[in-house]
Amino acid sequence: MGRYSAALKIFEIIDVVCVILVTVLMPKLASLMNSENDLIDRRRTYFIGFIIYCLLIPVIIFLTTVFICLHGAQYAEAAALLPWLFLRPLFGMLGSVRNMFLILEGNYWYPALSSLCSLIISVIAGYSLIRFI
Repeated sequence: MGRYSAALKIFEIIDVVCVILVTVLMPKLASLMNSENDLIDRRRTYFIGFIIYCLLIPVIIFLTTVFICLHGAQYAEAAALLPWLFLRPLFGMLGSVRNMFLILEGNYWYPALSSLCSLIISVIAGYSLIRFI
């Protein structure tokens, strides 16, 4: 379990970018929101999130290469888990952008319900899969 935690800790650095993106863009998008540009603004914002993720790929690769130096040789096996965690920041970025638009539309209950369902699924999947580690 310690190996997975060490590998996951590296990717928490990337997740901060999602929070910063939502915090910076939310006020600007709230002032620009109108019904005629809604679809274009959504697509543009998702595209910006995807571009930011693509720009973070070199950072992710760099973190993977220096992982052993940061955590020591005893966590060398955890470096094998890092490629599997590459998609985690992408889904976090897209989820953050989606939740931002849901809140701007006034659907305050949906992000909370979605987060609760995700938490339940993650806990069940984690306890089910922990036997295989």
